[in-house]
Amino acid sequence: MYHPARSHSLVRLALAIVLATAAATVAFGQDGVGTSSVTRFADMTEVQGAGSTLIRTDAAVSIVLTTSGLEPLAPYTIWWVVFNEPAACLGPCDEDDLFNPDGTMNINEAADISILYADGALSDDAGNAAFSAVLLVGAPLGEVVYGPGLRDAHAAEIHVVVRSHGPLDPERAFAQLSTFEPHPTIGGDCALCADQQFAVHLP
Repeated sequence: MYHPARSHSLVRLALAIVLATAAATVAFGQDGVGTSSVTRFADMTEVQGAGSTLIRTDAAVSIVLTTSGLEPLAPYTIWWVVFNEPAACLGPCDEDDLFNPDGTMNINEAADISILYADGALSDDAGNAAFSAVLLVGAPLGEVVYGPGLRDAHAAEIHVVVRSHGPLDPERAFAQLSTFEPHPTIGGDCALCADQQFAVHLP
């Protein structure tokens, strides 16, 4: 059962994971810890107090993202958007490499893009949420919307997108927390699903 009062503990745990992983990264001689702000899609403003930390090693990348300004007690997912060849983006790697002006999907194949599930969480009663995930090179761990996955952890430009799934529905909770929706077998109405926030990590 989800308890909103645990949200602050989750944030502290997420930060502890970042610090521990960063220490391990340094210990193994890797230099791949980067931070980013979190931005709203709606008006391109920064989410105050939010942040994203990405750690790169030869074998994987890991993310911890904490954010706010979400609907209280609602399901959210985060998604990796991996630009394996960022130099091939049409400009700055962004939605122009993913969609036509009318919103239909049109992937820039030269940029070797992948869209992959990262994590899911319920926001607390104040609209805060914390997420963490690992993406292995060549081995996606969740739903793959598009692409081959991560090819080079150090060379890829990585965006992390926060997606909403409407009010929590106990009958659809699994899909709301672990799939893009609609799920290929569970189904579900995605009319209330939308990309809300994002973070950008340059190589």
